[in-house]
Amino acid sequence: TARPSCAPMLVVTHNSYEAHRLHNDLQTLLPPDEVRLFPALETLPHEEVTRTVELTRERLTVLDRLASSDAVLVVAPIQALCERIIPRAQFAERVVRIDMESRVDLEFLGSRLVELGYDRVDRTEAPGHFSIRGGIVDVYPFTLMRPARVELFDDEVDSIRLFDSISQRSVEKIAELRIAPAREFLYPEAERSPVLERIRAAATAQAGTL
Repeated sequence: TARPSCAPMLVVTHNSYEAHRLHNDLQTLLPPDEVRLFPALETLPHEEVTRTVELTRERLTVLDRLASSDAVLVVAPIQALCERIIPRAQFAERVVRIDMESRVDLEFLGSRLVELGYDRVDRTEAPGHFSIRGGIVDVYPFTLMRPARVELFDDEVDSIRLFDSISQRSVEKIAELRIAPAREFLYPEAERSPVLERIRAAATAQAGTL
């Protein structure tokens, strides 16, 4: 049964168990890709957040779908809505899109991916990683189930393919690559210095009371 509305919808449950149960039930009634779970971090304010790849993928995928204004039904426990997340407009403006008509500056793209929370590595095998070798860019967004490879001829895109992270062999050709941020919160370089200064000032003030 197709969902009549083409706008994003949100269903809120009172705990994570009910959210998972409802999400699974709705996926039997609607196309699975139209129903997404936005899980809570399940941590207290003073606890360090340790996220699994699956938790990060689920949350970033929902944020990316909402930023795209896709017709998606999101199921979330109330705790997930009490956690601070990046505004949709800020998330959307940080998404990098590459298609067959794109011109790619490798140095700029590498810097941009680092700003988006990706780690540069020698071999791209895990979500959140990217690598650049000659005119080949490999990147693994959390929103994809496989990493993507962009092959360039000078600065022109020659091909875009998904590949297997283990064998590193191409498995599917795609027309466009959408690279969503690898983190929920991003702090541009221009905003970091003022934030660090406020942190230092707060720490100094707190030390003075001890």
